Amino acid sequence: MSVVNSEKSIELLNKSVADELAAVQQYMYFHFHLDDLGFTPLAKLFKRTAIMEMGHVEALAERILFLKGDVLMAAAEPVTTITDPAKMLAKAIEMEQGVLMITIVPRKPAGPTPMPYRSSFSSAS
Repeated sequence: MSVVNSEKSIELLNKSVADELAAVQQYMYFHFHLDDLGFTPLAKLFKRTAIMEMGHVEALAERILFLKGDVLMAAAEPVTTITDPAKMLAKAIEMEQGVLMITIVPRKPAGPTPMPYRSSFSSAS
């Protein structure tokens, strides 16, 4: 991988780290408040989700270090202060849908159009 490509990869990976750190902080904020309000099962769910997000940060950090970059440990955005459980759930859904849009929107192929593949979910066998 060229130095330029490596630098761009590190930049993009650090952006993902920042997004994941923002999610960790937001989900822990929800956990604290929901636990205080007595919504223990939902509070535990947000805590587990935050821990999963920490695992994503770790995996991204490992890749950045493999590329000889530095991991920037700064959240992409501040915590949104929400104390209403329904609004917390709406915010969590919004956050996760944003990640899905980034993850599953296909990029235009650089070369010739690839042959279509049959998904394991297709109805024809």
